[in-house]
Amino acid sequence: MVLIRPTSGQIIFKGKHLEKANDKELANFRKENVGFVMQNFSLIPYLTALQNVMIPLVLKNISKSNQLMAATDVIEQLGLADRRYHLPHELSAGQQQRVAIARAIVSKPSIIFADEPTGNLDPALSSEILNFMKDINITKRITLVMVTHSPIAANFGSQKIKLENGRIIL
Repeated sequence: MVLIRPTSGQIIFKGKHLEKANDKELANFRKENVGFVMQNFSLIPYLTALQNVMIPLVLKNISKSNQLMAATDVIEQLGLADRRYHLPHELSAGQQQRVAIARAIVSKPSIIFADEPTGNLDPALSSEILNFMKDINITKRITLVMVTHSPIAANFGSQKIKLENGRIIL
């Protein structure tokens, strides 16, 4: 959130004006409140699935044993227990995306930003990932903001905002 500073308007989250925050405050805000799921997965290729999921916890200075417990729990929830020690190139696209989702939720963020989270997946895997994300939204009560060009993916949302030429279309 607020990776690029706005040219106008306000960004208020939990009463804090983020457009006024300095870089250190914004980094702290992201670390404590935001998860990211990217179209290209953005997994670190030389880390196992488990290690990739642990990254946000490492950044929060959580003890190694608690990192391991939390990451293992989330990986199991997403059906990847048998793949936890595999490197990204040893995982299917759907498994890589589930690792990316696990990494986004492991630190219990308030909000997840997902950029075309199914853009690199076939229709069956897309549906599976969208169902995972909807379940996370409902069961973990994490707000999910998804950017997509896919009408099918957009239909998974409870609210839709359509942008055209930089303007909101109602």
